[in-house]
Amino acid sequence: MDYQIGMVVVHKAHGLCEIKNQVKMGNIEYYEILPKSGERVTIYVPCTCAENIFVNVISADEADELLRYLKTIDDNVEVMTKQRRDDFKRRINNGDRRDLIYLFYKLKLLKQDRLSKNMDLGFQDQDLFDKAKRRLLDEFSLSYAVPRDQIAEFINDRLERI
Repeated sequence: MDYQIGMVVVHKAHGLCEIKNQVKMGNIEYYEILPKSGERVTIYVPCTCAENIFVNVISADEADELLRYLKTIDDNVEVMTKQRRDDFKRRINNGDRRDLIYLFYKLKLLKQDRLSKNMDLGFQDQDLFDKAKRRLLDEFSLSYAVPRDQIAEFINDRLERI
């Protein structure tokens, strides 16, 4: 794919990013990208590897398919073990939206369970939950062409109709 300056891409580990520049360091060409999430980091992606690091923004139909998948995930609360947390860390960084929505939903269930017991999520779990939620809502906002501050309500309505 031919990536252009100003294009919004989905980085597997950082979510929505904008290509700000193309620079040469040494003998290698890089895309200079900035996360749309407000992370204060500049990321340099080798142009020759970009197709392995960026994934295409999903279409509205693909977003609907993800929401249908969400409705099939069981409601069992996962006990957080090191093995489960490692699996969740793998899921958040692999670029697979089904893994991302699964992770979000399971952590949402865990968060609700913990709150019902007057407990909070641990720091790592809360961080994973926040990242998954942000990435999903950012991309859904782009896919459905709905302003970011309205996408959560839009998704809730859409879930009822699908």
